[in-house]
Amino acid sequence: MIRITYEFATEDEALRFLARDKAQPAEAPKPKAARKATAPASQVVTEPSTAPSSAAAPTVVAPEPIKAAPKAPNAPVQAVAELNEAAVRAALREVVNTKGMKAAAEILKNYGATSVSQVKPEQYVDFIKACGK
Repeated sequence: MIRITYEFATEDEALRFLARDKAQPAEAPKPKAARKATAPASQVVTEPSTAPSSAAAPTVVAPEPIKAAPKAPNAPVQAVAELNEAAVRAALREVVNTKGMKAAAEILKNYGATSVSQVKPEQYVDFIKACGK
């Protein structure tokens, strides 16, 4: 689902925006290179209608859409993992799930521990790397 929210300073501005497609005659789209930035919706120019009517209501002429800035390519995400006991537990849990309990016990044994709580904080980085092998 895509949800788009518009905000307007006045009710009239919102109504002009909503009626923009009805007020403009259909015309061929302009090439992207020829489009120009236009005035904001608050500066919409109204022109009197040439059609005879009892009330001289102005016709709303909506501006061209403002060209959006080009989207930058997605930068690679650089995760900064917190080095805490929870991260160490998660790494060891992954070893248990993929390689089994014997492999997890062997990694703990290499660090002189029988449980995660016995792994020293200065060993967290190396321990997580060992779990990733």
